[in-house]
Amino acid sequence: MVAKQRKRQRKLSLRIKSLEFTVDYLLEKPKYEPSDPTGFNEQHHRKHIFRSLIDAIEFDQILETGTFFGNTCGFMADYSGLPIATCEFNERYFTVAQRRLSDFDKISFSLQDSRKFLEATFKTLSAKNCFIYLDAHWGEDLPLWEEIEIILRQYPGEFVIMIDDFCVPGDSDYRYDDYGPGKALDLATFGTLFSRFSLLPFFPSLAGAQETGKQRGCVVLASRGNLEAVKSVDALVAHLPENDS
Repeated sequence: MVAKQRKRQRKLSLRIKSLEFTVDYLLEKPKYEPSDPTGFNEQHHRKHIFRSLIDAIEFDQILETGTFFGNTCGFMADYSGLPIATCEFNERYFTVAQRRLSDFDKISFSLQDSRKFLEATFKTLSAKNCFIYLDAHWGEDLPLWEEIEIILRQYPGEFVIMIDDFCVPGDSDYRYDDYGPGKALDLATFGTLFSRFSLLPFFPSLAGAQETGKQRGCVVLASRGNLEAVKSVDALVAHLPENDS
């Protein structure tokens, strides 16, 4: 009984902190405004990766899972000018993002689980080349496995996938998410899935110690039609099987 009460108290405390953080953020930054640090965890090199991919490949659509407060979505919309479909599972974050990005007419918002969002989107999506940013992983549920499988099995077009919070091999200065056994965002957990779909992983070419902001790692995956263009991006380096330790 005591343990259950403590668990409920912890959950209540986290909800209160989340509410306070959300209200404070909305009061301080009620509208998205482009700035040097805004978007992609305030990481300059990550933003360079995105810009380089947009410049190298003729995408016609961006998909994002995990809108949060909309900073990365706003940055992608501002730089690319492309239509963006984004989803957020948390109703509070969803509402804040909608308000902050209300000046962008090419952004469509969905209050939805990321897997359901991708499945529903691919049923009607006419775009032939998508940049897909996966950032809906947090907490006990880890939808990343299913997200990738849905993309590979249901989307017939070309794509580039960027996964946030992913471990960069051999560079401990890049932080990543680890939710326990079998739930770490790294090659040990997801390498087999990448190999099954013949996806070559690319990682930031800049050392984590030189990155700005939150220094979160990422991995980039490309369909065959976009592979050569991704290889040409100097902000990325391919992780070949023989480089595994």
